[in-house]
Amino acid sequence: MPRTGSRLGTPIPCGVWGRGLSSRRFPGFATQSQDEKKRVERSYLKFASVGIQFAAAILIFTYAGIWLDGKTGWGPLFTILGVLLGFTGATTSLYFKVYGQRKTQDRNGR
Repeated sequence: MPRTGSRLGTPIPCGVWGRGLSSRRFPGFATQSQDEKKRVERSYLKFASVGIQFAAAILIFTYAGIWLDGKTGWGPLFTILGVLLGFTGATTSLYFKVYGQRKTQDRNGR
């Protein structure tokens, strides 16, 4: 008996529930070797820390700017420069991490 989703007794489409990863739904998944799966997982794990690295770079340079503003008394000059420098550095690092990965894969023929 199909599950019902409302008081009116209309069935809920349950075609997805209870299915695992099958070669029918994901044709390349079931045919990959274990080494290939691990290689793909490692390539994704390289990008797992990007968000933390991005935020940390901005925060460190911002706090350095706040500290310098407190020491010199020049107002928010160093804070603004710290934010801009942190954002620029984090964005540059992200760019080279993403596009550097693509260039390496292109050279290896993958």
